[in-house]
Amino acid sequence: MMSATDERCTILGIDPGYAHCGWGIVTNGRYVASGVLHTHKQADAIRRHHWIVGQLAALVGEYQPDYIAYEELTWRVHGRMDVRRRAPLERLIGGIWLLLPDAGQYIPMNPQEWGQQLLGVSQHGKEDIAYAVNGRLGTTFRGKNGGHDSDAVGLALVGWDTCRMLQHHRQGA
Repeated sequence: MMSATDERCTILGIDPGYAHCGWGIVTNGRYVASGVLHTHKQADAIRRHHWIVGQLAALVGEYQPDYIAYEELTWRVHGRMDVRRRAPLERLIGGIWLLLPDAGQYIPMNPQEWGQQLLGVSQHGKEDIAYAVNGRLGTTFRGKNGGHDSDAVGLALVGWDTCRMLQHHRQGA
Protein backbone atom coordinates (compact mmCIF):
# COMPACT_ATOMS: atom_id res chain seq x y z
CA MET A 1 0.00 0.00 0.00
CA MET A 2 1.29 3.44 -0.80
CA SER A 3 2.52 5.83 1.84
CA ALA A 4 1.44 9.45 2.24
CA THR A 5 4.61 10.63 0.51
CA ASP A 6 4.52 8.09 -2.31
CA GLU A 7 3.41 9.77 -5.52
CA ARG A 8 2.71 6.58 -7.45
CA CYS A 9 -0.87 5.41 -7.40
CA THR A 10 -2.03 2.64 -9.71
CA ILE A 11 -5.71 1.79 -9.94
CA LEU A 12 -7.24 -1.33 -11.45
CA GLY A 13 -10.79 -0.53 -12.51
CA ILE A 14 -13.16 -3.46 -12.95
CA ASP A 15 -16.53 -3.48 -14.71
CA PRO A 16 -17.57 -6.94 -13.45
CA GLY A 17 -19.48 -9.48 -15.48
CA TYR A 18 -19.37 -13.18 -16.27
CA ALA A 19 -19.84 -12.84 -20.02
CA HIS A 20 -17.74 -9.67 -20.37
CA CYS A 21 -15.55 -8.31 -17.56
CA GLY A 22 -13.87 -5.00 -18.35
CA TRP A 23 -10.59 -3.96 -16.78
CA GLY A 24 -8.53 -0.79 -16.97
CA ILE A 25 -5.28 0.43 -15.46
CA VAL A 26 -4.60 4.09 -14.61
CA THR A 27 -1.34 5.16 -12.96
CA ASN A 28 -0.95 8.70 -11.67
CA GLY A 29 -3.98 9.77 -13.71
CA ARG A 30 -2.56 8.37 -16.97
CA TYR A 31 -3.95 5.55 -19.08
CA VAL A 32 -1.79 2.41 -19.02
CA ALA A 33 -3.85 -0.49 -20.40
CA SER A 34 -7.33 -1.96 -20.65
CA GLY A 35 -9.25 -4.87 -22.04
CA VAL A 36 -12.29 -7.08 -21.77
CA LEU A 37 -12.27 -10.66 -20.52
CA HIS A 38 -14.78 -12.70 -22.54
CA THR A 39 -16.04 -16.10 -21.44
CA HIS A 40 -17.94 -18.72 -23.38
CA LYS A 41 -21.64 -18.55 -22.62
CA GLN A 42 -21.84 -22.35 -22.77
CA ALA A 43 -19.26 -22.79 -19.98
CA ASP A 44 -20.61 -23.40 -16.50
CA ALA A 45 -20.51 -20.60 -13.94
CA ILE A 46 -17.76 -22.17 -11.83
CA ARG A 47 -15.34 -22.41 -14.75
CA ARG A 48 -16.16 -18.87 -15.86
CA HIS A 49 -15.65 -17.60 -12.31
CA HIS A 50 -12.28 -19.31 -11.88
CA TRP A 51 -11.03 -18.18 -15.27
CA ILE A 52 -12.01 -14.52 -14.72
CA VAL A 53 -10.54 -14.41 -11.21
CA GLY A 54 -7.37 -16.06 -12.54
CA GLN A 55 -7.06 -13.47 -15.31
CA LEU A 56 -7.64 -10.62 -12.84
CA ALA A 57 -5.04 -12.13 -10.49
CA ALA A 58 -2.54 -12.09 -13.38
CA LEU A 59 -3.35 -8.40 -13.98
CA VAL A 60 -2.80 -7.66 -10.28
CA GLY A 61 0.55 -9.46 -10.47
CA GLU A 62 1.59 -7.58 -13.59
CA TYR A 63 0.47 -4.04 -12.68
CA GLN A 64 0.64 -4.16 -8.84
CA PRO A 65 -2.34 -1.81 -8.26
CA ASP A 66 -2.57 0.16 -5.05
CA TYR A 67 -6.37 0.09 -5.26
CA ILE A 68 -9.05 -1.87 -7.06
CA ALA A 69 -12.07 0.23 -8.03
CA TYR A 70 -15.07 -1.85 -9.04
CA GLU A 71 -18.66 -1.22 -9.91
CA GLU A 72 -21.13 -2.41 -7.32
CA LEU A 73 -23.94 -4.53 -8.62
CA THR A 74 -27.35 -2.91 -8.81
CA TRP A 75 -29.59 -4.62 -11.33
CA ARG A 76 -33.17 -3.58 -11.31
CA VAL A 77 -36.09 -5.16 -13.09
CA HIS A 78 -39.27 -3.06 -13.02
CA GLY A 79 -37.82 -0.93 -10.23
CA ARG A 80 -36.89 -3.84 -7.93
CA MET A 81 -33.54 -5.52 -7.30
CA ASP A 82 -33.11 -8.68 -9.36
CA VAL A 83 -31.36 -10.94 -6.83
CA ARG A 84 -31.02 -13.87 -9.25
CA ARG A 85 -28.75 -11.84 -11.53
CA ARG A 86 -26.87 -10.20 -8.68
CA ALA A 87 -25.84 -13.28 -6.66
CA PRO A 88 -23.41 -14.86 -9.19
CA LEU A 89 -21.58 -11.57 -9.69
CA GLU A 90 -21.35 -11.03 -5.95
CA ARG A 91 -19.38 -14.28 -5.88
CA LEU A 92 -17.15 -12.84 -8.60
CA ILE A 93 -16.57 -9.71 -6.50
CA GLY A 94 -15.70 -12.00 -3.57
CA GLY A 95 -13.07 -13.65 -5.74
CA ILE A 96 -11.72 -10.25 -6.71
CA TRP A 97 -11.47 -9.28 -3.04
CA LEU A 98 -9.07 -12.17 -2.52
CA LEU A 99 -6.64 -10.57 -4.98
CA LEU A 100 -5.45 -7.94 -2.50
CA PRO A 101 -5.27 -8.92 1.16
CA ASP A 102 -6.14 -5.50 2.63
CA ALA A 103 -9.85 -4.73 2.16
CA GLY A 104 -9.01 -1.03 2.62
CA GLN A 105 -7.50 -1.17 -0.86
CA TYR A 106 -10.89 -1.60 -2.52
CA ILE A 107 -13.08 1.20 -3.77
CA PRO A 108 -16.63 -0.06 -4.42
CA MET A 109 -18.60 2.33 -6.62
CA ASN A 110 -22.29 2.69 -7.23
CA PRO A 111 -22.92 3.15 -10.99
CA GLN A 112 -24.82 6.41 -10.58
CA GLU A 113 -22.35 7.87 -8.09
CA TRP A 114 -19.20 7.18 -10.09
CA GLY A 115 -20.93 8.41 -13.23
CA GLN A 116 -21.79 11.59 -11.34
CA GLN A 117 -18.14 12.01 -10.32
CA LEU A 118 -16.83 11.42 -13.84
CA LEU A 119 -19.52 13.18 -15.89
CA GLY A 120 -21.35 15.47 -13.51
CA VAL A 121 -24.64 13.61 -14.13
CA SER A 122 -25.99 10.40 -12.61
CA GLN A 123 -27.89 9.24 -15.71
CA HIS A 124 -25.43 8.22 -18.41
CA GLY A 125 -24.72 5.65 -21.07
CA LYS A 126 -21.65 3.75 -22.18
CA GLU A 127 -20.90 6.29 -24.92
CA ASP A 128 -21.04 9.13 -22.35
CA ILE A 129 -18.47 7.33 -20.21
CA ALA A 130 -16.23 6.73 -23.23
CA TYR A 131 -16.45 10.42 -24.20
CA ALA A 132 -15.46 11.56 -20.68
CA VAL A 133 -12.60 9.05 -20.48
CA ASN A 134 -11.33 10.15 -23.90
CA GLY A 135 -11.50 13.80 -22.86
CA ARG A 136 -9.39 13.22 -19.75
CA LEU A 137 -6.92 10.72 -21.14
CA GLY A 138 -6.73 11.37 -24.88
CA THR A 139 -7.84 7.80 -25.61
CA THR A 140 -10.18 6.71 -28.40
CA PHE A 141 -12.80 4.55 -26.68
CA ARG A 142 -16.14 4.47 -28.46
CA GLY A 143 -18.41 2.94 -25.82
CA LYS A 144 -19.76 0.54 -28.45
CA ASN A 145 -20.05 -3.24 -28.16
CA GLY A 146 -20.70 -3.08 -24.44
CA GLY A 147 -18.15 -0.40 -23.54
CA HIS A 148 -16.81 -2.58 -20.74
CA ASP A 149 -13.21 -1.42 -21.25
CA SER A 150 -14.06 2.29 -21.20
CA ASP A 151 -16.28 1.76 -18.14
CA ALA A 152 -13.39 0.03 -16.35
CA VAL A 153 -11.01 2.87 -17.24
CA GLY A 154 -13.66 5.35 -16.05
CA LEU A 155 -13.85 3.49 -12.74
CA ALA A 156 -10.05 3.60 -12.51
CA LEU A 157 -10.10 7.37 -13.17
CA VAL A 158 -12.62 7.98 -10.40
CA GLY A 159 -10.48 5.67 -8.23
CA TRP A 160 -7.47 7.83 -9.11
CA ASP A 161 -9.38 10.95 -8.02
CA THR A 162 -10.15 9.16 -4.74
CA CYS A 163 -6.49 8.16 -4.37
CA ARG A 164 -5.37 11.79 -4.81
CA MET A 165 -7.90 12.93 -2.23
CA LEU A 166 -6.63 10.29 0.24
CA GLN A 167 -3.00 11.32 -0.42
CA HIS A 168 -3.85 14.95 0.17
CA HIS A 169 -5.73 14.12 3.37
CA ARG A 170 -2.84 11.99 4.70
CA GLN A 171 -0.25 14.65 3.91
CA GLY A 172 -2.30 17.30 5.67
CA ALA A 173 -2.90 15.16 8.76
